Amino acid sequence: SKSDQRFASIRSTGNLTFSTAF
Repeated sequence: SKSDQRFASIRSTGNLTFSTAF
């Protein structure tokens, strides 16, 4: 669904930011 896709996008962006923080 659209919300699932958006959530996956937000999650991968968050993971990127989280990884760069370390």
